[in-house]
Amino acid sequence: MLASALLLAIATVEPPAQPGLPSPPAPRAADEVADLVAAGRYVDAISALEAAVAAHPEDTTLLVRLGVLYARTRRPEAEATFKRVLERDARDPHALPNIDALVDLGSLELREKRYREAVEHLDAARARGAHGVALFIRLGVAHESLAELEAAREAYAAAVDEGAGPEALLPLGRLLIKLGRHQEAEVVLLKAVAARPRGPVLWLELGRARDKLGRGDEAEAAYQKSIEYDGAAPEPHYALGTLLVRRGQTDAGQAELRRFKELSDARDATDHLSGQIATLNRAGLKLLADGRTLDAIETFEQAIALGPANGAVHANLGGALLSVGNARGALVALEEAIKRGGDVDAFRALLARAKQAAAPSSR
Repeated sequence: MLASALLLAIATVEPPAQPGLPSPPAPRAADEVADLVAAGRYVDAISALEAAVAAHPEDTTLLVRLGVLYARTRRPEAEATFKRVLERDARDPHALPNIDALVDLGSLELREKRYREAVEHLDAARARGAHGVALFIRLGVAHESLAELEAAREAYAAAVDEGAGPEALLPLGRLLIKLGRHQEAEVVLLKAVAARPRGPVLWLELGRARDKLGRGDEAEAAYQKSIEYDGAAPEPHYALGTLLVRRGQTDAGQAELRRFKELSDARDATDHLSGQIATLNRAGLKLLADGRTLDAIETFEQAIALGPANGAVHANLGGALLSVGNARGALVALEEAIKRGGDVDAFRALLARAKQAAAPSSR
């Protein structure tokens, strides 16, 4: 999460120096906005940046920062703001496309699952010299979502070269298995388990790579490690069971497969997702209590992405959006909360506040 670096376009993406770009905003304006963000006064911070942009319309840095605040508070103006920067650059034959705008626009498109557009803008940023773990992982996700597996592999590998840990090693290892490059996958996944030795999913994928290489004893040991670190997960029992059956250890293999079925039955998909959603919802509420509203918004969105049926999560997202001045986004979330049920009276009270804030007379 990037709340502590809100005023940077993307904290972990590192653009090169760009000669000819407008100078940064006056220290006074920058300090004022930084102080407002630090105090959680996002509405005031946006208003201050909007005023600064109006006063200095040529200042690309101000415009990008405004786009970032729009994006983090989920305002629809974000995309148009980043495109405004890029269109301005396109009109100037001596200007390079603004790297921060390309990265932020691509990241916004990735979040909205507009993968082709995300690839276009993130690749353009990379071509201009942008780099960093976050950029390459985002590129990998976008390419993989488009089934462009070799491009995804190259992007994840670039993230690893930049120093990424299991967050890039795991998808890279899985992709190498999918591509049939099992020896490379094993090397990558060994690095992953070295970095996070108690990661059950990492051990499971390492077992799969070794299984594909025909190294049954080592695959079995990896599957056992996965089971050791997460005894409730059914997947490693299935992988181990099928391996043992293939090796002629039918009784032991069938026992693992029965265990797989027991765990699968016990872990009803809805109940399992409900637990994950509840955990994320609690985490979002804690972030709100700690004053980390933008991180809370991201966490509530993650919960909703897992399953949209929980009205309370939509309501919490609506309340968080309302607190950062995004009344239109709050209206959508709260109307969804009422549709999903739950504490409808409380949801309606929040909805009334959102409608009042969205009314033209209140703006």
